[in-house]
Amino acid sequence: MSAPASDLLDLLRTLGFSQHEARAYEAMLGLSGATAYEVAQKAGLPRANTYTVLESLARKGAVQQVTADPVRYQAVDPDEFFGRLARETRNTAERAAQLARQAPRPDGDVHVWTYRGANAVRAKLADMINSAREHVWIKATVDLMLPHKADLLAAAERGTRVTLITLGEGRDTLPSHDNITVMPHEGTGAVIGATAVLLTLTCDCENCMVATFGDEVSGSFARNQSIVYVIETLILHEIFLAEIYAELGADLEERFGPNLSKLRKRYRPAGMERHLLAPGKPGATAATAALTAPARRRRQPPSST
Repeated sequence: MSAPASDLLDLLRTLGFSQHEARAYEAMLGLSGATAYEVAQKAGLPRANTYTVLESLARKGAVQQVTADPVRYQAVDPDEFFGRLARETRNTAERAAQLARQAPRPDGDVHVWTYRGANAVRAKLADMINSAREHVWIKATVDLMLPHKADLLAAAERGTRVTLITLGEGRDTLPSHDNITVMPHEGTGAVIGATAVLLTLTCDCENCMVATFGDEVSGSFARNQSIVYVIETLILHEIFLAEIYAELGADLEERFGPNLSKLRKRYRPAGMERHLLAPGKPGATAATAALTAPARRRRQPPSST
């Protein structure tokens, strides 16, 4: 009779246990001084194989022999065993990383890496923010920034300058720190076109990512300096524009219309966001409406939060 699957079995397999080892170990957690026959019965394993399985578990340090005649085994205290396993795994991983760094590698900066799925994209964004030393620049809606609130605050606390070009409502929900500056996009933070689903991040003039949060989440990461320079320049111009709006917003709106609508009408190609905002994707309807009739919102000054 086979034993039912469990979360513990899955985790043990991930840690390198064979299927039989995982089932025998799980069974032994509920036994005291068990023989191979008793373990086989509870785990649903062939008795002949169980002796080999218990010897293998003993070599791993997961169980230990407690009597010789008959031979009985006892599971080692889980905190002791898994604590030791965690330390050994960490030390091995650190040593492997050290050796891998020393190995000759081709120049990877010429490539653009694609990350797919919200978890993979968010993990890479967090890694970039947590590794930044000098500055972090982000342009996105507030909702897309908020999952990284703790990462941004930690960056500011270690002395990294953080500048957030925000779209949409909720600026007051972003982290507050002397090293964090929040600037509304084009003075108002109005969401226009594909900005509803885009997050652009650049760090230290070294790397950048442009992520799309639609029905499918993906992000393009680059260290190529030509690409990084272009992205940094685009966000730098956003910073310049926010400062200009703070000083000359009324004059700009009078000359160019709310949210630079006259300039957009003159220069912006129709439907340039169509590949990002396909029908049915989040933000498509609102973005199209904002594009054809930009909302007039009260100008907001930049703030050091």
